[in-house]
Parts: sequence; C-alpha cells; structure tokens
Amino acid sequence: MLPEILAPAGNAESFLCAVEAGADAVYAGVSAFNARMRAKNFDFSDLAIMTDYAHRNNVQVHVPFNILIKQDELNSALEAINKIVQAKVDAFIIQDLAVLKLLKTYFPKVKIHASTQMAIHNSAGALILEDLGFDRVVLARELSAEEIETIKKRTKLEIEVFVHGALCFSFSGMCLASSCIGGGSGNRGLCAQPCRRLWENRGIEKYFFSDCDLDASRFVEFFKKNKIDSLKIEGRMKSLEYTSRAVSFWKSLVTGQPLPESENFSRKKTDYYISGGKGAIINSSLAPSVGQFAGFAKKFNEIVNITKLENPICEGDMVRLIGKGDEEKLSLRITELSCDNNFVSRIEKGNSCSFKCAEKIDENDFFKVYISGRPVFKSSDITRKLKKIYATAKRFNPTTRKFKNLFEEFNKNTSLKVQKNKNHLLFVKVANLDKIEQLKKLNSDYIITRFDPEITPEEFKKKLANFPFSKIILAPNIFIPEQDLKFISQTINKYFNAGFKNWYAENMGHLSIIPKSSSIYAGAFLYATNSLSLRVFKDLNIKCSVSSYEDDFLNIRNRSRFQFLPSIYPLFAYIPAFTSRATVPHFFANAEEFKLDKNFSLSIFNFKKYMVASFKKPLSIFQAKKKLAELNPYGFLIDIEYMPSDLNFKKMIDEISQAYNFELPFKNSDKYNFKRGLK
Repeated sequence: MLPEILAPAGNAESFLCAVEAGADAVYAGVSAFNARMRAKNFDFSDLAIMTDYAHRNNVQVHVPFNILIKQDELNSALEAINKIVQAKVDAFIIQDLAVLKLLKTYFPKVKIHASTQMAIHNSAGALILEDLGFDRVVLARELSAEEIETIKKRTKLEIEVFVHGALCFSFSGMCLASSCIGGGSGNRGLCAQPCRRLWENRGIEKYFFSDCDLDASRFVEFFKKNKIDSLKIEGRMKSLEYTSRAVSFWKSLVTGQPLPESENFSRKKTDYYISGGKGAIINSSLAPSVGQFAGFAKKFNEIVNITKLENPICEGDMVRLIGKGDEEKLSLRITELSCDNNFVSRIEKGNSCSFKCAEKIDENDFFKVYISGRPVFKSSDITRKLKKIYATAKRFNPTTRKFKNLFEEFNKNTSLKVQKNKNHLLFVKVANLDKIEQLKKLNSDYIITRFDPEITPEEFKKKLANFPFSKIILAPNIFIPEQDLKFISQTINKYFNAGFKNWYAENMGHLSIIPKSSSIYAGAFLYATNSLSLRVFKDLNIKCSVSSYEDDFLNIRNRSRFQFLPSIYPLFAYIPAFTSRATVPHFFANAEEFKLDKNFSLSIFNFKKYMVASFKKPLSIFQAKKKLAELNPYGFLIDIEYMPSDLNFKKMIDEISQAYNFELPFKNSDKYNFKRGLK
C-alpha cells in the first residue's frame, strides 16, 4: 500500500486545490485551538462542507487541535470538539493531553494523532502514546531515515513524517522564543518566527537560526519500502500554487508517474536530518523564501516598476519584494501587469514592467523582486468550483450536547485531590554538580541535575559532597536519539538499583525508560496548562508537575482550583528559547552570545547530540512568591541549568539566595508572560 499524501489547507481554496491535485488526506484547522492561528482557517460550517466534498472524492480530513489549552478554555474546547466531530472529520491532531482525555471520555471512536508539537523522536515516546490510546504519531522533523525505520518497527502506531516545506529551528513544541519575546506562543498557534529574524553575533548580522526548507524527495523509495503511513506537506499559510504544485509533485513521485514541475518559490532545500546530517541546515544569508530573480524594482505610490526583467513574469505570478539587508518586505500575487502602459498577461525577459501594489511599504525604496511560476489554478476557476460545492452542500446544524460538568467524571475519587501543603519545598535545577558546595547556600530540599550515562552510579555519588543522594532528582537528556535508547535505559536502571529513585521527565519518551516505581517529576516541557492534563499525569504515575515557563499567573491561579496533582512553580529560570538538533558546525562554542536587540540575547550550549539557545535575561518572579504560596504549591523551582558561563557563579548564587529569602526583584531579569499573559 502506498503512503498517504497529506496536504495542508489554510482555507477553502487551498483545500480544493489539494484535493484536485491528488491529495489522499487534507489537514485543516478551525478558527481556534490549532497551531496555525495566523492562517485564515475554517469555521465549523466550512469544515463540514469541505469534509463532505473530500469524502465524496475519497479524501480524508484531519483537524489540527494541537495547542496547549488554558484552564478557562476547557469548556469551549469541548464545545468545539463536539462540533468538529459532527462535521465527520477522520482524525484529530493534538498536543495537549487534556484533549486526549476529552476525546477518550466523550468521543471514544474518534481517531487521535499525536502532533509533531509533542516532540516524539524515539520509539520510547511512541510506545507511551500507544499505551495512551493514540492511533498515529507525527514524528519530530529532525529524525534520520534509520531512526524513522527503527521507530516504525517498534510501534504499532501509524507513522506520519514531514517530507516537504518549512523547518523550524527548534524541535516543535520545545520552542519558547516567540512566547518569551512577545507573548505569542508557538504552543498556542501564534509563533512570530523569531528564528527567521536577523540576529547579531560578534558584530555580524545574519539569519543564524533560519533553516532551509525540507525536501525529502530522494527518500521516496525508503518511505514506500518501510511502509510509512503518511507523508506530510507543510504549508497551511502558503499560496494555492504552493499547495497544488507540492501535492502534484509528491503524488507523482509516490505513484511513479512523470514528475510535474516542483514548486520553486521557497528557501534553499535540504534533507539534512533525514539523510543523517549531510549537507546544510541553516541558510544564514537569506531568510525569506525566494524564487526566480525578476530584477530590481522601485515603488511609486501604488505601482512597482522593474526597469529590466531578468526572467519572464506573468499575471497571476507570486512575487516577493526583498528590501535592504535582505529583509522580507512583502509577498503578493500580480493582478494588474502592464508594459508601456498596456495591460498584458506576460512580459518577456529584458523588457520593463509595472504592477499594482496597494500594500503600504516604504516609498521610493529599492527592492529585489523574486517570482514563482504561473499558478496552476486561476482564482476565478477556484471561486466557480467552490460556489458549486457550497450551493449543493447540506446545511450544517450541529446539535448542542449537554455534557456533565467537566470535572465531575474526574472528581469521583476524592483521593485524587491534592493535600494542603504547609511547607513549600525548594527545588534547584543545575547542569551538573561541579559546584555543589556553592549551591548549598540556597538550602534547597532537592537538586535536579542531568543524568550522565558515561559515569557509574558510584562515581556520581562521589560528586555529591555529603548531599544526600535521596534528595537528588536525575534528568535524562531532553533529546535521546533512537540509537542511544537501549544504553540510556539500561544505565537508568543501574542508577535506580543504586538508590536513585527520583527522576525528572521532560519528554513523553522519558516515561518509558524511567522505572515505574520511581518518584517522577514532570518537567516544564511536559506541559500541563490545565487540570485535565494533570489528571492524565496522575494516571501515568507522575508525582508532581513543574509549571511551564511560559505560563501566566491568571492561568496558574485558575488551574490551582482543580488540582489533581501537586505543582511546582518556577520563581527563577534561564529559559531555553530554542532546543535544536542543529549543532556544530552551524554554531560557535558554548556561551557565545546572539543578540536580537537590547532586550533579548541568547547563550548557546552545545551538547553531543543537540544544542540549547537560552535567554541570557532570566525569568524572575521572587516578589510573587507569597502570592503563589497561596495557591497550594508543592514547592518552588530555581532553574540555573543554562546560566551564562560569563557570570560569576558564586556571586549569582548569593544574589539568588537573597532574592528568594526576602522575595526581592532580581536585577536584569524579566517576568515574561507571568504578568502580561500567555496569548
């Protein structure tokens, strides 16, 4: 059986293009609760109409419902799910475990796909999802062919793989850059793409974090041979032409038909990850998507003029205007093309041309203009076909279902309720124990530190300097490639048998390799922005959950009213902005600084298999300690794992200790979303 070609649809027009180009399935989000909130998306009626059209053409519809749900959104999320189910879609794509709980409780027959936002990168993560009742996993984009093949063999889940389109610099779901810089969270569908912006290093400005676009077409026989279930094309915010060309190209590729022209209006292409790290992943010289170079243009009022065309240009072409410093200014489709004041449909190379540009950009500024080829569908044809589809569609009248109180089902067992904590424990998270003597000044109850599989438990105990190892919480690396999984799992068991019973999980895969009888603390990257997620954590034998670094006070307070699991609230943290598999040679040595502007700088921490870019300005809310203490926390967290190496460690510990004990503001820090709110 051939792999499914799964196409993006940001609106009804692109949905139609995807189906007519040969997609086997389309993924389309509603106007809320999906990871592309900036796309036009669908209302429930549109979704029902287009789903019916898709089914009549033997095409499935998957709905991304893949954002983190805040506490006060649970009821509206359930209402939205009810309407989507009635639209008769084929599957939900989710990130938040609360959505899993809602679907399994109220709509048990619905198929559930784990979004790439869950950062599942090994078979351990897939096996946990299998146990939870998922039907498919959308694997992290950063995996090699060998890793994908092994995961496919080790799980019964359907496997979906991204094969075409934009790549994020960070593992999806593990990027907090946009959220911290402006409050628009990638985990809430509002990513502002700071990785596509110019960053400064050593006085040089480049797009240091801008990935090339993915093109895995060389691996089509691999996908077929290994029975990969679905090949996913990225692009719910891209043009109709992009959707049509990408789908046609991949459909022909999989079926062995003559290949049409691939879309070329894109960044430099790469298959870096799937090929095992061959070639380039970063395109630091030019962030925007580019196509064929058309020439240099100048704008006067609403008209853009190109004196001499370097390539032919047609009415309906997409053009991209690139300004000074290679910064993207504008993308638009040409609707009024003229040469020598005469409207024409095509102008050949060497001639001058003009086209209308009503959008506001800097007047009289020079731009470089890039074009894509002619569109496959003319907008008039799409409009006509859509009118016909809508004219014959049945009216969508979803019934309002009366659900029991959301928490009634989960409150039956009073033992689930969290006991009142009189004493709040202090947890300190560090990279290693090299400076444990200086750490003692913080008087922490527990130290969370990275688990190093290269040393024995006995060697590790020698580093503790009389700190009781029963108060150590060990954290496996956040990224564990498939080929290391067996060794890491075996070594964790050796540590467990040596008395290390406390473990810190930051990925679903960790829950497969940490012994079940451990005390498991869910880290900040195992998001729980609502009480139902905490309820699922309870079922997974998790003892306690650390609130996300991007969460806000209002949501924390709302969630605390329905506690099923104790929570730890971060008071201080050097927040990981990006967590990426792209390491050296793409980046400089540890602690090199990358500046976006005077407010946002990053330190780079390179590990053997991945890297972390962390904000140099820490989150600090020590002055909110008393207010948070009223919400019945299990404890508080001070996370200095990614403290910049150019800081004086002893001095920083002294200052942190004083700020914690006396609830003082910390200099050169930020509250990030805590006060302004998580969007």
